[in-house]
Amino acid sequence: MRPETSIINDISKLLVSSNEFKNTQPIGSNQVVFNTYALPGVYDYGHELSHTTPSVVIFTVTATAKNQENLVADIAVLISQSATMSPAYTRSSYIADRLAGTKAFNLYIYAVPLPTTQSNMKKWSVTVSSEAFGPGGYAGSFYAKNQIIANDDIDIVVESVFP
Repeated sequence: MRPETSIINDISKLLVSSNEFKNTQPIGSNQVVFNTYALPGVYDYGHELSHTTPSVVIFTVTATAKNQENLVADIAVLISQSATMSPAYTRSSYIADRLAGTKAFNLYIYAVPLPTTQSNMKKWSVTVSSEAFGPGGYAGSFYAKNQIIANDDIDIVVESVFP
């Protein structure tokens, strides 16, 4: 191959690469950026759990994209017995409490199916319950802080469902 042809091929490849960087890339490229979003304030939701009756609290968290038609998002929920959210309670805390034999509470997060016409939204149902029904379970206040990881700026709404 002649040196001139090699230079022309190299320049052509550089132009193609340059155009790919300037234009929108398909999913899986470095153009997809995720950020973490949360409502202002120390916690988003608080309620009491009782140990005398089966105690369950359910609330929903809805994220709505501000710019894109398709929202890709997931949620992380921290709960705490303190309104300062310190210390935060996670699944590893639950396992440690169970191993130590102390009273714990459960945290369950379920994705709520939405119609395909609402692809710019994600919704989760969050359930917090006393670890056991009767006097063995946790009793007292709990507070929740929701963090959403999403590919777009979002609006967040937290609503009580039960009780």
